[in-house]
Amino acid sequence: MKKIKSILFITGGTGEIGLNMSKVILKNRIIDKLILTYCNSNSKKLNTINSILNEISPKTKIEFIKCDLTSRSGINFLIKKIRNLKIKYLINCYGLTERSEIWDTTEKFFDKMINANIYSTYFISKIVSKNMIKNKIKGSILNIISTASYSGQSYTSLYTTTKGSLISFTKNLAISCSKFKIRVNAINLGWSDTKTEEKIRLKYHNSKSLTSWKKSALRSLPFNTFMPKDNIGKLADFCLSNDSYPMFGSIIDFDQGVVGFYRPKFKK
Repeated sequence: MKKIKSILFITGGTGEIGLNMSKVILKNRIIDKLILTYCNSNSKKLNTINSILNEISPKTKIEFIKCDLTSRSGINFLIKKIRNLKIKYLINCYGLTERSEIWDTTEKFFDKMINANIYSTYFISKIVSKNMIKNKIKGSILNIISTASYSGQSYTSLYTTTKGSLISFTKNLAISCSKFKIRVNAINLGWSDTKTEEKIRLKYHNSKSLTSWKKSALRSLPFNTFMPKDNIGKLADFCLSNDSYPMFGSIIDFDQGVVGFYRPKFKK
């Protein structure tokens, strides 16, 4: 049996952001095994993703794990699946972006968001980093956060709270892991054009026309563009690779704004 040398694990890996990261990373480095988690993707979509990634890197083994990262049972199921894997690269990409003001937040919604955005990242990072230490793997962990972590809008109360906590978690984990030559960093991601964002606009912001909403949104941004998904992938690849060595504990704001001075006026 072939010994697996380099495993890349991405939560939420079948989404647009996670998939673009996979594509860029597979183009630039040798990955023996790529593991992507998913929740709602159907078999047709998974087959398509598998074909795309195999075309980029034919020798990489692709594995999909279905799990619900909004529930403790789903997260614990995933942890059991990966508990003995020698993962070298971890990207915590999965997250919920649903809206709620503090007065609208129910305990049920609170638990769901906490599970997806904090509990999953914390305990997946725990098991993966423990295995890195045990197997003396000088790996990299990358958390995908959001520039909403700094304050966000009133309608992102809980989302902002969860993402803000991941900044502290990233820095704290980075300190713990650095003594084992394991690097932990994060990308604070700005406004990106994804299908998830479109669904959020339709569900929460009464956007009757996605075309008119995008035109209005782009006019409000300094460079009149959303954050390019390919560039997000390139930045993720940089953070994981030796090109960013020995950087650790860094939170990279990949956005169009300067915190404390200028922020784009996001429109509902």
